[in-house]
Parts: sequence; C-alpha cells; structure tokens
Amino acid sequence: MAKWIELDASTISDDERSEVSGVEIRVGLSPFDIPDGVRGYYDDQRQRFVIEFRYIGNHEEKVAGPKDGHITIMVGKTSGRLYEIHVDIDKVSSQGIKLTLLKPEVDKALDRLADQASEPKKRSYQVARAAFTENAQELLTSH
Repeated sequence: MAKWIELDASTISDDERSEVSGVEIRVGLSPFDIPDGVRGYYDDQRQRFVIEFRYIGNHEEKVAGPKDGHITIMVGKTSGRLYEIHVDIDKVSSQGIKLTLLKPEVDKALDRLADQASEPKKRSYQVARAAFTENAQELLTSH
C-alpha cells in the first residue's frame, strides 16, 4: 500500500477573519476536519484506484456519498468528512483515459460534493480538495 503524504494544515486551510464591533474574529475549521495525510493506491480487492484522506481520530464508519461517473466518494457516516475517492480505472482504462487525466473529473466530483453541503462541511471539502490538488501528480502516478 502507498505511503502517506504528510500534509501541513497551514498550507491547505486558512482562517476567515472579520471584525465585529471593533473586535477581530477568526473562524477556522476544527483540526479534526482538516486531513493530516493523503495517499493514492490501487486496491486489488475493490478493483479501484483509491485516494484516501487521514484525519485525527480517523475511526469512523464510511458510507458512499455521491457517485459521479467513474468516481465514488466515501464520507464519514457521522462527521461527513471526506475519507476516500474511488476511481473505477478499469472502466476508465477500457475507454483509453489515463489516470493522470482524471484530475479534472475528481475536481468536478469534489465541487459537486461541496455544492450539496452545509457551509462548515463545504469548507472541509474545500480543504480536502486543496490537499488533493497540491499532491495530485504524486497521488495519481503512485500506483
């Protein structure tokens, strides 16, 4: 299985700042909603390429979120955190599409996930997308 790529929360997440009655307020995500690792690998059992996100306290049942073409998203049953992106590369390969060309498809699936989410979850998905985008080349060529 692929090695985890360690993530620096300060490069993928930033606090929102505003001023209320002369007092500066900073609002940010909980550290539990910011991934601290990401990896990509081919899962022989599922016959899928998996992009997996790791979080503090990463012990939660995962459920299938929205499916978008060849891409299925797995989220935490309780938290809604983005845990895995499954790409059916066997179907993709049969259509002559290279895995590295799937980045726009994954981005589109993540955008749709964020569009359906509440504001706090939307920010969490944007952070996970930033982690994916920052490491896409390594993730999509690591299998």
